[in-house]
Parts: sequence; C-alpha cells; structure tokens
Amino acid sequence: MANGPEHIIYWLRSQQTGRRFPKVIMSADTDMATIGWTSLSSTDLPEVVITRCSVEEHSNAPRLESRVNSALGRKDFRVVALLRSVDNNKALNGLSFQEFRQKFRPMTLYYTDILAGEGEAICEERVSDEEFISAGGKILTLE
Repeated sequence: MANGPEHIIYWLRSQQTGRRFPKVIMSADTDMATIGWTSLSSTDLPEVVITRCSVEEHSNAPRLESRVNSALGRKDFRVVALLRSVDNNKALNGLSFQEFRQKFRPMTLYYTDILAGEGEAICEERVSDEEFISAGGKILTLE
C-alpha cells in the first residue's frame, strides 16, 4: 500500500460459527509509522478496508464503521479488535534452547468475532496480500 505501513492478512476463525474472516495486521519498524492506520473486515465477503482514522474514531469503533460503510455504500465492514493473547510456552521455562525451539508454539491470539456478536475468533493462518487476493480476497483502500 502506498504511503502506509506494511501489513499481513490474518485469517480468523469464529469459535461459534466456524466461519473464517480476514483481518489486516499493520506492521512497521516503529509504532509511529502505524499510528492513524486501521482496518475493517467484511462480515459477508473476504474483503478488508485499510484506512486512516482520527483519534476519536480510534476509540469509537461504531463511528469508524459508520464512516467507512457510508463512504463505500456498504453495511458489512466491522472493526476487529484484539481481545487477549495466551502464552502457550509457560511450561517451557528452564529448557535448553534446542528443546525450547522444538517445543515452541506461537501465542494464541483472540479477536472480536464480527460474525457472532459476543464470541471470539482465533487466528489460524497468516497470508501475504498476494496469497489473499489469489484466493479471492479483496483489499480496499479508503483515504
């Protein structure tokens, strides 16, 4: 994306419905480069929107969702927030580096489930933009 931070697409799975939906994760060398950028995900299609948001919108998801959906003539884009993370490696303390590497598992990340209201969704796959698009996904940019 021109003039924006790098990103990767996470495929999240709803724990209640079993359906998948995408989430964009922003990344950069410093936090300053990601400030003001956010993403929303469609509840209906494998689509994401990347946009800038104001300080007010950052702390007010319904306001951000309303602006983005209105600008795109849609109703299906929602903010997907990280709820918590679970360290899967607590039992590995004290192991040698080699043993630790063999048994290491990434943290489990839990996000809001935009498909099931109060539910949670878990990250199950990370893909590049190209992989996402080639699988039928769409990345929209809203300035």
